[in-house]
Amino acid sequence: MIPATYDIQYYRGDTYEFYIQPKDIDGMPIDVSGMTASFIVATSRGASPTAAFSCSAVTSGSTIHCTIPAATGATFVGNTVYVYDVQLVDGSVTHTYLTGNVYVTDQVEEA
Repeated sequence: MIPATYDIQYYRGDTYEFYIQPKDIDGMPIDVSGMTASFIVATSRGASPTAAFSCSAVTSGSTIHCTIPAATGATFVGNTVYVYDVQLVDGSVTHTYLTGNVYVTDQVEEA
């Protein structure tokens, strides 16, 4: 399975939320309750990113709720491009449902 691609425009230090509703081959929602979801943002793909951030991913019914918490997002480097994956694990089976880039815009700060 090839994951869907979606690029995120993120404003550094804000809370960012989105939802994923996985569907089966017939377009029917998949019950993801009890499965483990992960949402990882990193500086690069592969085993050795300079930095990786575990963001929130919670399953409920047929929805995966993903969040970049403000405290985590504040540690991102402004005007930088990161990569991310959202994965779902059910026992020994792992599927990546969504991937893409995170474009971080630095916030305005008082001098």
